Amino acid sequence: ALTRDCQLVLLHFNHFGKGLMKRAKLHPDFFMQMAIQLAYFKLHGRFVATYETGHTRAFYHGRTDTVRTLSMQSMAFVKAMQNPSASSEEKF
Repeated sequence: ALTRDCQLVLLHFNHFGKGLMKRAKLHPDFFMQMAIQLAYFKLHGRFVATYETGHTRAFYHGRTDTVRTLSMQSMAFVKAMQNPSASSEEKF
C-alpha cells in the first residue's frame, strides 16, 4: 500500500518559535513560504514559481485566490541568505 511507501522524519527545532515571528511582525505563512523558497534553492540551485492559497473571506462573497510567492524580493532574500559576506541587516 502507498502508506507503507512513505517515510517521515521529525526535527525538533528549539532555536526560536512563534515569539520571534510575533516580535518581527511576520505572519507564519510568510515565514514558511520564505523558508520553502530558501530550502528549494539550497537543494536545487534555482528558483521555481510557487503559489499558495490566499483567503479573501474579509471581502464580499469571500473566495480563495492564489498568491505568487516568488518575487524579486523573495529572490533577493534567498540570495542574501546564501551570501556568507552579507550582513545581518541585509539578511533581514
